[in-house]
Amino acid sequence: MKKSYLFCLALLCISITLLVWGMQSPESQEQEEFTLFNEPNPLKAQAARQVLFKWKDSPESVRSDWDKLPRDLKQTLLQLVNQPIDSAGRTILYYAKTPEDINFLFTNLKANLEHTDYFGYKPLQFMTMTKPGNVQKLIELGAKINPSPPSDLDMIHRFTIQGLNEPIKKLLATGVQVDLQVPGTDMTPLMLAAHANKGPTVELLEKNGANVNAVNFVGNTALMAAVQSGNPAIVRYLLAKGAQVNHGNNSGRTALIAAVKKNHMPIINILLSNGANIDQIDGKNKTALMHAIELGRIQVAELLIDKGARNGNTALIKAARRGLTSIVHKLLQADANIEILKTGRETALIIAHKKYNLASEKAKQEKNPKKKKQYEAIKNNFNKIIMILQSRPTSKN
Repeated sequence: MKKSYLFCLALLCISITLLVWGMQSPESQEQEEFTLFNEPNPLKAQAARQVLFKWKDSPESVRSDWDKLPRDLKQTLLQLVNQPIDSAGRTILYYAKTPEDINFLFTNLKANLEHTDYFGYKPLQFMTMTKPGNVQKLIELGAKINPSPPSDLDMIHRFTIQGLNEPIKKLLATGVQVDLQVPGTDMTPLMLAAHANKGPTVELLEKNGANVNAVNFVGNTALMAAVQSGNPAIVRYLLAKGAQVNHGNNSGRTALIAAVKKNHMPIINILLSNGANIDQIDGKNKTALMHAIELGRIQVAELLIDKGARNGNTALIKAARRGLTSIVHKLLQADANIEILKTGRETALIIAHKKYNLASEKAKQEKNPKKKKQYEAIKNNFNKIIMILQSRPTSKN
């Protein structure tokens, strides 16, 4: 009896509530729907989160079905759109794939452009790393571009790496330093642009006063960065704007040596035609030619010899040790002296004989036919080098 009474009382309360609700105007009902509570109904919240996760994978399908969604579901989405959906504290806006997605989230769901994830990144900062094509739309909608992100990279560095020139112009207009260095590495925006192969950005920064000869923590310049990334056009541009072609970094490495190590023939030619010192040594007393020989870069070594690189007997010994027949021949034509002793012990001829004898012994001992053939080829190659060296009249110092 008591339970029946309580049930009737509850039913009466619900009826009164529904009656009051029905007496309200549609406008007041709508206002109440959007403002009555902070926490959505659990079932509605679950349905809304399903929509958000669907958006994460297929935003275009959610956009196309938007008009078909129930109004109460849209209201719940409004409440959840700025809540984190992952363990990094990022909202659905961080997962927008296109500018259209961003515009939709901002216009229809009031997505917060200034939300900060657990790592301190706002959507703009996050997308400079993940979706640079979305950056311009975020800025158009009002995202702030000047706050520094929590990492060592400032916004100008992030924009530079992505080649986003319009945001860079806005940053520079606010007074951001064009040569602002990355803490720890001292990389400047110009270096980053050169390394990222962003030619138009390199030109923009240089025209806005970037120092083409600024150095980072290891002494590299923007020219070195362009060489390492293998971009002849940027190399040529920086040289035309006053980049020091013979600058050596903390290890004494020059742009020419870097180009040789990277095997960039067009850049090597550009550097040589712009005054690169072909015989400049690095911190290990090695020239560009020595590096080319050690790395077995035959075409590069031949080019350097043709352009005047010599390095005397040191280069000849290295070529003989490596078994580079054509380089030995070229160096002899360039008057290398085979009788100059290396550390008072070995000449190129002695080294070639040792290599020949070693290959001969290996060939005799090897049982595997394939490997035996390889040792025979090595032996024959060093025999050619010996013949080339012996055919050259010797002279003693």
